[in-house]
Amino acid sequence: MSRTFPGLTDNLVTIGLIGNFLQHTLNVIPEEEIQ
Repeated sequence: MSRTFPGLTDNLVTIGLIGNFLQHTLNVIPEEEIQ
């Protein structure tokens, strides 16, 4: 989108997807198993 920061949007999207995946994984694991 921006020629000044090429690939910046793609990087933000990738970070967002990874963050959502990690949150989903942590939410699936019961607290008992974490302890």
